Amino acid sequence: MSCATREGGSPDVSVIIPMYNAEKTIAYALRSVLEQEGVSFEVVVVDDGSSDGSVNVVRSMHDPRVTVVSQPSLSQPATCNTGLRQSRGRFIAFQDSDDIWHQGKLRRQLDLLESHPEVDVVFCNALNENPTVGTRALVFDQFRDLIASIPKERLAPSTFGVRGNIRYFLLQGNFIISRATTLIRRSVFQRFGYFDEHLRGTDDLDLWLRIGDNASFAAIEEPLFTRIKQETSLTNSKVSWLVEIVKLWEKWNSIEAVRLDEDERRMALTNLRRSYRSLIKAEAKAWSLLRALESFRKSTHLGLDVVALAYALAGVGGPFFFKIGSLLKRSLWRKYPRGF
Repeated sequence: MSCATREGGSPDVSVIIPMYNAEKTIAYALRSVLEQEGVSFEVVVVDDGSSDGSVNVVRSMHDPRVTVVSQPSLSQPATCNTGLRQSRGRFIAFQDSDDIWHQGKLRRQLDLLESHPEVDVVFCNALNENPTVGTRALVFDQFRDLIASIPKERLAPSTFGVRGNIRYFLLQGNFIISRATTLIRRSVFQRFGYFDEHLRGTDDLDLWLRIGDNASFAAIEEPLFTRIKQETSLTNSKVSWLVEIVKLWEKWNSIEAVRLDEDERRMALTNLRRSYRSLIKAEAKAWSLLRALESFRKSTHLGLDVVALAYALAGVGGPFFFKIGSLLKRSLWRKYPRGF
């Protein structure tokens, strides 16, 4: 069981769970939170206009620590912001409606923040699981070289503090991967603001980038969270996901660019160019010639990118063009292994 709330009725931690049509997954996601021990916490489930039985599933669990807040369908960052406004805890955690916290996650992270008052955000390693293809991978392994390059201060076994500006490294790869891996002091949101509701799926990375040079981060190297890839998730819709990635990097090459030093601006620009290329290629493969050409038109404010143009024009042939191109590339590679 969790600890009782602190004197005055406020819990130590508020756990915010955004939920939309999660009838099949919310029970195990919520149960993994409710089974956390040794921590005083509340759970604020914010239903974002679900049309299935998600709310009934949550209410059927009959746990007094859980509050359900309903709102019209908006977006995940808007849902998280609603949860923030409804919450009371000194520390804020997030859980997705289809993922799993490991036992001890909350206690480990809270212990670190309480013993190191200089730390604002603690994140943990995570297990990426794809049940459809049967793969499992640790996030920190996927970013091994990047994480190894971060200046660190050892705070405890399997725990390190990040020395300096974490944003420089996050611009090279988002090893935090999800807000659900974090525990955050409420003061962070009071100082830097909430999630950007104009972004979808990238709003947590946007927040880490905004606070990266002023907030202190620490990491627990053990996996305390499992992210389960669902067939309906935004990241499974490649074109939709890439549209959001482009939107994020457009923001960091315009209104947020003033925050960046010269090296960071160069990385943000590279990320934007790569994102446009990936988006145009994905649209062309999906036979969306007009969308690919429109994305190319939007990208021209960065200068003419002949590779992006080639991807856009390849949309005439759709996936068959890319298949033929791939076969030709392999054939030439076998014939000319040293190049032309």
